[in-house]
Amino acid sequence: MILALVFFVGGIIIGPWLGVVADRAEDRERPELDHRCVTCRSSLGGIAALIPVRSWFLRCPNDPAHPAWRYPVIDLGVGLALAAAAWRFGWSWQLGPYALFFAALVVMSVIDAETHLLLNVFTWPTAAVGLFLVLFLSGPNDHADGIWAAIVGGAFFGGILMVMHLAYPPGLGRGDVKMALSLGLFLGWLGTSPLEAIALSVWALMLASLGTALFGIGRRIVQGVKAEVPMGPALAAGTAVVVLAPGVFVGTL
Repeated sequence: MILALVFFVGGIIIGPWLGVVADRAEDRERPELDHRCVTCRSSLGGIAALIPVRSWFLRCPNDPAHPAWRYPVIDLGVGLALAAAAWRFGWSWQLGPYALFFAALVVMSVIDAETHLLLNVFTWPTAAVGLFLVLFLSGPNDHADGIWAAIVGGAFFGGILMVMHLAYPPGLGRGDVKMALSLGLFLGWLGTSPLEAIALSVWALMLASLGTALFGIGRRIVQGVKAEVPMGPALAAGTAVVVLAPGVFVGTL
């Protein structure tokens, strides 16, 4: 619990910096040390805006009503994600890789919720870094069996979503397919066989599909209109649930 608390505080501290990355990535710009209004892109105070928690209360001088939910969501989301990774893995060699993975999921989910886009600048590096970690950390930590499991998991999850994308492109974008490569990779890495990787990936996809459907139905009831629901946040959430409790799902399929 102490380790989880430390990682939560660490997530709150690095959250503003990831918020800058998310903001600039949406416009395909280089990161700068400043928060901006999410509507008019005006500066919110320079580097002082990156002080943890302070950014939650910033208001744009040109657009006081601007939606500022992105920054607290990223800060709290990263804090909770890192705390969950610390709770799940403890002080082990897996903590660092999965903490980075969870932080990336938070940023990608927020961007997808706002723009319905999963950007290459996040999806490909997450998959590439994940593969690098799998290849270079598994053997020295007596988890060589996890290498093939991770590769199969990434190929399977990405392949399933590719088929879904080709079958109905409006319902599932290519960004979701790219994101699924890293999701399956990190899911499979938890196991020791390709069958375990496939089982974990199937469960994550089932949970994501259920979450998307329930959110869509709830939004239809509340707003009275049918709206497009981004799949990225649900994929991230479903994967996180399985990563945090893989023993519940391994051997069930």
